[in-house]
Amino acid sequence: MSTAVQHDNIFNLMKGLAIISVVVGHCSVASIEGFVNQYHLATFYFVAGYFFKPAYLDALKTFIVKRIKRLYLPFVSYGLMFLLLHNVFCLLRLYPAGDIYSTDDFFRNGLRLFFQLTSFEPFMGAMWFAPSLLIVSIVYVVVRKAWPATKSGGGDFMLLDWIYMFKNGCEKSVLYLGCDGYGGHFSSWLCGERTSMVATLCR
Repeated sequence: MSTAVQHDNIFNLMKGLAIISVVVGHCSVASIEGFVNQYHLATFYFVAGYFFKPAYLDALKTFIVKRIKRLYLPFVSYGLMFLLLHNVFCLLRLYPAGDIYSTDDFFRNGLRLFFQLTSFEPFMGAMWFAPSLLIVSIVYVVVRKAWPATKSGGGDFMLLDWIYMFKNGCEKSVLYLGCDGYGGHFSSWLCGERTSMVATLCR
C-alpha cells in the first residue's frame, strides 16, 4: 500500500471515529458524553488544520470566499428555510404548539441568522459547527498572516496568546489554553497545521 493511500486511510479513520463519537455523545449518557467531548470536535479542527494550505496566506480573498461559499451560505440557507417553516412545524406539532413566531420574531431571528450566525431552530441540529469552523478558519488565517511563524516559535506564541485573549479577554492574556470553546478549536487547528509541517519535513 502506498504512503498516500495509508495517509488518506488514517485521516478517514480519524474523521469516521469523530463522527461516531459525536453521535454517541448525544445519547444522553453523561459519562460517555463527558468522555467523547474531550476529543471529537478537536479531531475535526486538527484535521482541518493539517490540510490547511500555507498558500492561502498569500490569497486571503480566495480563502475567505471559499469559506463563505462552503460554510456561511449553506448555514444561512438552511437556517432561513427552517425559520420560514417554523410556524408550520408548530402547527404540525413538530415544535411546541405555543411557540408560534410573530412578525417581529421572524425579523429578529433573521437578523441574528445573517449577522450573528445564530439559529434557534431545533431542526438545525449540529449545523452550529459551520459558523464555528468559519470563524476559526478565517480568524486563524488572518492572524497567521499578521504574525507569521518564525524559527524561534515567536509567531506561534503570539498566535496562541491572541487566541486566548479572543477566548477569555485581554486581561487574561497568557499562553495556557483550555480545551473548550474557540480557544480549544484554535489550538486544535494550530496543532494540526504544525503536525502537517513536521510531516512534510520528514518526508
